[in-house]
Amino acid sequence: MNIETIVLIVFGVVLITTFFVFLNYFEVWLRCRLSGAPVSMEELLAIRLRGSPFKKLAEIFIRTRKHGIEISLLELEDEYVKDPQNFDTFVRILIEEHKKRTGE
Repeated sequence: MNIETIVLIVFGVVLITTFFVFLNYFEVWLRCRLSGAPVSMEELLAIRLRGSPFKKLAEIFIRTRKHGIEISLLELEDEYVKDPQNFDTFVRILIEEHKKRTGE
């Protein structure tokens, strides 16, 4: 095996890995965009690099936006980082309080 073949194999593996990683973020990005809760790829990547569950946060971001709550994805991440065990409770209370205020 010559060096060119090895370089091509390594390049191919890196390219395929990059494609599947991008596809994972693209799916979440597209779901947010189509749900009316747009986020940037950079936000999703930054959240993931900080160790937060970007998929869960994106789903909750969509849910809060559907209820008309103006909160950013980064604000949700801040709340998650403060208290991950009670984050679902925080979101539930946030939605309930918004419903009470708006009379939904």
